[in-house]
Amino acid sequence: MLMHLYLFFYLILFNSFSYSFLFKHLFRKKIQQNDHKYTIFHNKEKKSFKYNNINDYFYDNKYLENKKIINIYPAGIKGFYEMGLCTYIKKNNNLENIVFSGASAGAWNALLLAYKGDVLEFKKIIFDIPYKDYDSIFQIQQKIKQTILSHFTSDDFNLKQLFVGLTALDNFKFKTFIYTDFESLEDALNCIIGSSNIPFITGKLFYFYKGRLSFDGGFKKDPFIHHPSKSIYIHPCVFNKNNILNDDTHKASNISDCSIIENNEFIVDNETFIKLFIQGYNDALNNKDIIQKNLQSQIP
Repeated sequence: MLMHLYLFFYLILFNSFSYSFLFKHLFRKKIQQNDHKYTIFHNKEKKSFKYNNINDYFYDNKYLENKKIINIYPAGIKGFYEMGLCTYIKKNNNLENIVFSGASAGAWNALLLAYKGDVLEFKKIIFDIPYKDYDSIFQIQQKIKQTILSHFTSDDFNLKQLFVGLTALDNFKFKTFIYTDFESLEDALNCIIGSSNIPFITGKLFYFYKGRLSFDGGFKKDPFIHHPSKSIYIHPCVFNKNNILNDDTHKASNISDCSIIENNEFIVDNETFIKLFIQGYNDALNNKDIIQKNLQSQIP
C-alpha cells in the first residue's frame, strides 16, 4: 500500500514537471516562431512565409530565380516623379525578368511597371482624372482605382511581378506584410490603397485589407523584398548628388532626408502632378546610360 502511494505521488510529480517543462519550451518556441519581422502572402495560393531576414525569401520563391528586383519607395505626391521615371524605364526596356516591390506611392508605380500594354496609354488614363474635383487623397485613390478597373482587367497585368508592402497590426505589434500573387486586379488595388493609408492624411483612420488593420508601408523601414546581393532602388532623390539606383549602401534608412512633401502639404493639382512626372521622365532620360547599365548588368 505504501509503495502504491509513493508510486502515485511520483507519477504526479513527474507528470507535473514534464508538463511544466514541455509547456515552457513549447510556449517559448511558439513565441519565437511568431516573433518575426516580415510576413509574405501569396494570395492566390493562400500561402504565407515568415522571416526575420527578408533576403531569405528570395531563395524560397522559385519564381524569383534569375530575376532582378526593383524597389520603389514611398514618395508622397512625388510618386508622380517616380511615375515619370518608371514610365521611361517601362517604355525603353524589356522588364520580363524583373519584379517590382513597392510601398505607398511606390506600390502604385509597381503596378504601372507590371502593366503588359502601352505604358503611355496607362499614363494618359491616369492624367485624364480631374484631381481638383476631389477633397482628399483617399478620394483620389478611390477614383484611380475605379478608373483603372473601368479600363483594364486582371489579364492586362502580370500580377506575379507585383509585390506590395504595407504595415499591419499583428499581435499588438506593427509589422511589415508583403503581398503578391494577387487574386485579381481589384485585390491588388485594395492592397495598394492599404499600403498608402496614412490616417487623416491619405486615408481613413481604419482601413482593413484581408481583415488586418493596415497602414502606409513607409511606416516601417524596409517594406520590400530584395535580391540577396543586388537590388535596384527608385525614389525621389535617386539622381541627387550621387546616383544610388543600385547602391546597396543607400537603403530606406539612408534616404530619410529626401523630402516627399512639397510645402509641408499634399498638393492636389493636375498641373503639379504633370510637372513632377515630366521632371522624373527627363531625369531618367538624362541618366539613361546609368539605368541601362543597372538593368542589363548580370545577376551575381
